[in-house]
Amino acid sequence: MHHLASSVLLCFTLLLASTSGASSKAHGKSYKVHRHAVGSGPKDGVMVLEKAYRRRNWTPPEGVSAAVAFQEDVVANPVHSTIKEDVAVRGDGTDSGTVTAKSYGTNTEYLCPVNIGAQIFNMDLDTGSSDFWVFNTALPAADQTSHDAIYNPSESKSFHSIPGAWFDVSYGDNSSTSGVVGMDTVQIGSITVVGQAVELPSTVSSQFSGDTHSDGIVGLGFSQFGNSIRPSPMPTFFERAAPKLKENVFTANLKVGTPGRYEFGRIDASAYKAPPTYTAVNSSGGLWQFDLSQYAVAADTYGGVVSPAIADTGSSLLVLDPAIVNNYYAQVPTSTDDQQGRIFPCDAALPDFSFGIGSTMATISGSLLNYTSVPGTPECYGGIQSNLGNGLNVFGDIMFASQFVVFDAGALRIGFAPHA
Repeated sequence: MHHLASSVLLCFTLLLASTSGASSKAHGKSYKVHRHAVGSGPKDGVMVLEKAYRRRNWTPPEGVSAAVAFQEDVVANPVHSTIKEDVAVRGDGTDSGTVTAKSYGTNTEYLCPVNIGAQIFNMDLDTGSSDFWVFNTALPAADQTSHDAIYNPSESKSFHSIPGAWFDVSYGDNSSTSGVVGMDTVQIGSITVVGQAVELPSTVSSQFSGDTHSDGIVGLGFSQFGNSIRPSPMPTFFERAAPKLKENVFTANLKVGTPGRYEFGRIDASAYKAPPTYTAVNSSGGLWQFDLSQYAVAADTYGGVVSPAIADTGSSLLVLDPAIVNNYYAQVPTSTDDQQGRIFPCDAALPDFSFGIGSTMATISGSLLNYTSVPGTPECYGGIQSNLGNGLNVFGDIMFASQFVVFDAGALRIGFAPHA
């Protein structure tokens, strides 16, 4: 549907033996993952919206699916190829270092080198899921040939199969990712987990097979209810790594226009203007889910709202209840719904959007809610789109650009604070 500038990124992993702040794990560690924007390339709104729907097992509207099918056909012509942002993180276990990321593909995505059984893969770190799976030799040859790195359990000295264990994840396009499960040694940055459950699909959803640069998913949700391994769920990488950390937390500091980072094991007090406001997490769905207590569009506040929401590093947009979307765009009178998402003239002044955490509001600047332009037109694609009445509000990268977010697994809470 369109092509616009996004970022070529560079990042590095820095191991910290932090001594600041209280901690119940005096001998644990914390580590950071930094990212830096060093270039430009396009983004694609309709494709990231369709991805958001499929991730949640929601059926995309016909107009969105038709637009994506057209896009995929156009992208087959290199003249019209789009660009994906990717963050690559050094994963060789050294204390620090840098690696230059490549820019390619069709949507915004951040990839981290993950060492599985001494084999290296670029994978998504994803707070919106709880599964750890990787492209592997059990997949059809066509799915393997599109990836440079394919996990081969037989080449790992630390791999062990788990008899009778399997997984199956279904998506809104009636496709699925399914297969068997094994255990292997996994290293991300400087954190090593021995005996991590690794899901080995023999079939993979089209939304993943078409992404030739991501080799799999590292879910950072909750395994007990969100993990797809059967007959019994198995711990996520973060759950297995937690005993090694100073604190059972990780944070996302992805402020727009500045170097961004994730940090595991501590909360950096220099990263926010005011202390985070926390709200309880409902982990029963396996996600970092909280109650959206109220919201505001510019100065207009809408109270009495109790609607479930998640903080999702695997999504780009804000995908919200239809009533919220309608109230927001009511203040953008030139906006329209073109059946492929909400669009508006690129010179339109967008109102701020605030969301409630208990009695406190966290504000996202209107300037962040102009996601990208529609090529060949004066229109732009909105960063707020509808969840089609599916009842879950998804707060993706746009929210993280405005808020420092604390994922506190120890206290089962999530915190938000304005970036410093």
